[in-house]
Amino acid sequence: MKDPSRIPILHMTHIDNLSSIIADGFLWSDKIQLAKKHCNQEIGLSHVKQRRLNEIEVACHPGTMVGDYVPFYFHVHAPMLYYIHKRGDELGYKGGQEDIVYLVSKMSVAINWAEENEKKWAFTNGNAGAYLCDFYNKFEDLDKVNWEAVKQRYWSDCKDAKQAEFLVYEQFSWNMFESIGVYDAAHQGKVERIIVKSAHKPIVKVKAGWYY
Repeated sequence: MKDPSRIPILHMTHIDNLSSIIADGFLWSDKIQLAKKHCNQEIGLSHVKQRRLNEIEVACHPGTMVGDYVPFYFHVHAPMLYYIHKRGDELGYKGGQEDIVYLVSKMSVAINWAEENEKKWAFTNGNAGAYLCDFYNKFEDLDKVNWEAVKQRYWSDCKDAKQAEFLVYEQFSWNMFESIGVYDAAHQGKVERIIVKSAHKPIVKVKAGWYY
């Protein structure tokens, strides 16, 4: 069985969203973000977000929807980032991948925080916005995730499994992020200037290999 302390979780967001995340002290679920109107730059597909908010239930926590949770990937090179890179037709955001940053924590840190704060958590074996995945909230089910698919850079034959997700209900503390991955040195400097007044300062690393 996979060791949660060794499993990274990564959330992609636009660099312009960092200031509000730091000010709030939390990364919010889509549902709460919409209510607060705190997302400065939306990068996702609106019709997929609507499915996550209104149509797809997290089966291991009945009565909650995917959009009630803060989503994370388990690895880099998500198909969504590729779509952003290619400035896909259905995207409202056309700025490309350079301004996208990775907020990085670990699955064990997330679970410990969630349980201490009485927050539900779950993980999937596929894209939680595409009706295809199963939902789990027990460590013994970690083998249901196709970890070989998750780590692939070229995922045309395993696209859904590649997009397995980790989910935390409603919010995730800024203090739980250990690092931020960025496209290049210019973006590293910009992020460091944004977080300079934050009491919690994740390490900012240039991770060009995490991008397309």
